[in-house]
Amino acid sequence: MIEELSGLLWQKLKIFGKVIRSILVAVLILSQVSGNYLYSNEQLEKYQEEKEQKEAEKEEKEKVLEDVQKELDEISDSNISISQKIAIVAGKIYDTTNRITEAEENIREKEENLVEKQKVLDEKQAKLSTAATGLYKNSRISMFEMIFQRSGLDSVFKMLNYRKFAVDDHLEKVHLITNEYLVIQDEKDEIEKEKRLLAVRKEAYEQSKKALDAEKKRIEAEMAAKRDMENQLSDEIESLATDISSLQKKIIEVRSGMFVVDIESVPDTGDENATLSGFMSKAPSGSFGVFSFGAYTHRNGMSQYGTLGRVEGGQNYQQILQHYYGKSPEKKDTSGEIKVKDEGEMDFETDYMYGIGEMPSYWPVEALKVQAVAARSYAYRYYDSGLKICKTESCQVWVESKSEDPPENWKKAVDATQGMIVDDVVGQYSAATGGYLNDSGWDTTDGSHSGDWPGRAWESKAGCPWFYKAWYRKGYSDSSDSCGRKPWMTEEEMADIVNAWLILEEVDVKGDPDTDKILPVTIDDCEIGGVDDDDAYSMD
Repeated sequence: MIEELSGLLWQKLKIFGKVIRSILVAVLILSQVSGNYLYSNEQLEKYQEEKEQKEAEKEEKEKVLEDVQKELDEISDSNISISQKIAIVAGKIYDTTNRITEAEENIREKEENLVEKQKVLDEKQAKLSTAATGLYKNSRISMFEMIFQRSGLDSVFKMLNYRKFAVDDHLEKVHLITNEYLVIQDEKDEIEKEKRLLAVRKEAYEQSKKALDAEKKRIEAEMAAKRDMENQLSDEIESLATDISSLQKKIIEVRSGMFVVDIESVPDTGDENATLSGFMSKAPSGSFGVFSFGAYTHRNGMSQYGTLGRVEGGQNYQQILQHYYGKSPEKKDTSGEIKVKDEGEMDFETDYMYGIGEMPSYWPVEALKVQAVAARSYAYRYYDSGLKICKTESCQVWVESKSEDPPENWKKAVDATQGMIVDDVVGQYSAATGGYLNDSGWDTTDGSHSGDWPGRAWESKAGCPWFYKAWYRKGYSDSSDSCGRKPWMTEEEMADIVNAWLILEEVDVKGDPDTDKILPVTIDDCEIGGVDDDDAYSMD
């Protein structure tokens, strides 16, 4: 009996052992699933997965950027216009922006699906835990319950078989739920992977959009530069057209041996007959007129009307003296007396300088300062050497009445420049030089005589009546004797003047002509200095 009981006990223990192993397997699986313990212990697999992920991200980004760069290169290398390039790039930017938006929408959808699947996963995980717990409880069998079962061995075997069936059923459910959980976990991992790739694509699209924006700005800058170049070229073309016109004018001038003067570029004098506009409107058809730039002058030193123009243009007396004489004024001792022809000795700074009559006293004080320094510089040589200085135009004009009662502006100019001279220069000056001086060159605003230079001459700007005119009167005054003539001539009269000049210069002249007999046609009408008209050459 004991042996039989021992055998039965051994069989029950074997069956109980199988049940326990099944329960342990189920609990182990449940423990693995409920603890999310899938691959964390497999470091190599983890690192390999991360490496593959990074490579996939890198490959994805390189592909997007490569495509974008290829598109940019195609745009840059194409022969289409810049405006078309900008339109194409703008379209690419629009497409890329849409791609970014789509990628973001896909990410949102994936995340929403992931949340829903996570809910399902959590519910199944709860069911799995409940099933495992019930399985564990239902599978517990006391050793004494098995041994001292009152119902007999058949009842015990029936109970064990029933519970084995229940365990197997629970185990099958555990496996099914576990497999389903693993599938859901795989889907979750796949979603996370796709999410990372979508993030990479978004970043790549953002970079490509920046690249496209940069290309658009570059092309727009290129277009702006081309527009600037176009405008610059237009200005240069216009300037060149003006230069060409000026050069054509100069060519005509050179070929014709003359300078073509624009009527608007020269000031009118008080005598309309002596002006270019007067000649053009009054002279008979076929007439000749002779005009000159400047009055009778040595063209040395300072131009008085040029000084006036420069003062009106904003220059001060030191700048003007520097231009005309090449030096700035400096202080000298002029406290003594100067010898004046027919006047004796007089104080240099007061009696003499106050009486200088070379520039209108109503002109600006700054211009009068230039005149004061120039006149003092000219007289200083006489003062320093003790020689007598004349008081006419042969030296410089001195007026006694002006000396005794000097005009206010002139006195200010003399006093303000007391003792100031331009040292080591003659100190010459004249009223009008026609825009050119021997010492300082072209007296124009830009120092040149290109184009229509008379309009830029300082004397012309100052309205000098002798800048450009026809000379036909006996004196400088517009009311002086004209001997009944006008400043224009017939063809025959002009030929006589040219022939007379050829004789004076002995150009192609045979023999030894008496040049003293070259006299004007007005010999019978006006005094010509005691020359007997019977000895003059005839008009023939």
